[in-house]
Order: sequence, then C-alpha cells, then structure tokens
Amino acid sequence: MELCNRVQAHGVRTYPMLAVLSVFICCPLTGMLAALLTLRAENSFYKQKYMVAQKEALVARVCLLLSYIVGVVLYIIFIALYRTFLS
Repeated sequence: MELCNRVQAHGVRTYPMLAVLSVFICCPLTGMLAALLTLRAENSFYKQKYMVAQKEALVARVCLLLSYIVGVVLYIIFIALYRTFLS
C-alpha cells in the first residue's frame, strides 16, 4: 500500500521522448516496443492503476536500454565492417 501511495503522489517515470528517439536512432523493433509500453504505462497511470503502470514503466525502461545497447553495438559493427572493406 505504501508503494501505491508513493507512485500515486509522484507519478511514473516513463521517458517517452527517449523511447521515440530510440525508434529512429537505435534499434527500431525494441524502440517501438518501448514507445508502446511507455504509452501503456502512462495510460494505466491516468486510469489510476498505479501498480500496473509501475510494472509497465519498468519493462519499457528495460526495452529502452536494450534498444540503445543494440543500436550502439550495431553502429560499432557497421563502422568496423566499413573500415575493413574500405581499406
């Protein structure tokens, strides 16, 4: 009950702008999933389903981090292959 009251008072951190940026900059698949889960978490919060919103926000954050990690790894692989074939 304490967690529910704290979430209700402070809101849920969802990072919607980072989720949208990850769609275009990093891995689009996990970025779209993070953006969708971000919207679902905010929707659950406004429907006063605070615990569901907290769980969806956590999953969205994990997908967001996964998207950025996959994007960085793919950029590193792309640069390595580009330098290998260029020289």
